[in-house]
Amino acid sequence: MSALAQEHRHPTLSSRAPQPTGLPSCPPNKGHSQSTCDVQESTLMCVSFEFWSATAHTQPLIDLLKSCEESGSLKKENCIHRHVLKSDFSDRDLLVLSNHQVHVYFKCNYYEAARRVFDEMPQRNVFSWTVMIVASKEHGYYRDGVELFCMTLDQGVLPNGFAFSAVLQSCVGLVSVELGEMVHTHVVVTVFFICI
Repeated sequence: MSALAQEHRHPTLSSRAPQPTGLPSCPPNKGHSQSTCDVQESTLMCVSFEFWSATAHTQPLIDLLKSCEESGSLKKENCIHRHVLKSDFSDRDLLVLSNHQVHVYFKCNYYEAARRVFDEMPQRNVFSWTVMIVASKEHGYYRDGVELFCMTLDQGVLPNGFAFSAVLQSCVGLVSVELGEMVHTHVVVTVFFICI
């Protein structure tokens, strides 16, 4: 693109990310403030969800959740969360959506909401546990991180490297050498059995 074309390019249209789901958003330059635009967009999303079938594919919701994470929009995330609670998704789809919701709340610095969604999940996988262990460490809930790690083991879920790293950092946050040594021992044993 030439320098002249770059100068005359419409800044709002060129810098705008594509809408992942085709849901309407506020048009640019219509005199709306950003907060008014956010409220209108969230309202349109909620109304649109009412017309979705319970068997709708999860990908549009996952795309919306990713956009919430990128924009830090808790209003949109809360709207999506209400929709998921009212819908009749399969267990697998509900697990995927709930994992994304926990991750978005964590990334938007809303630990309590992430924990609430996690606690209400009927099923969890290694990703679910890892996100909450990392979130606990990131938000300074070190004891929660260690407890979640222990719960992971009690559930028979093999923690991954991210979970091990986060729980070791939680042990440092708790200034507990003993806990750190116990976690380290578990890491060594786990790696040994994986290599066999």
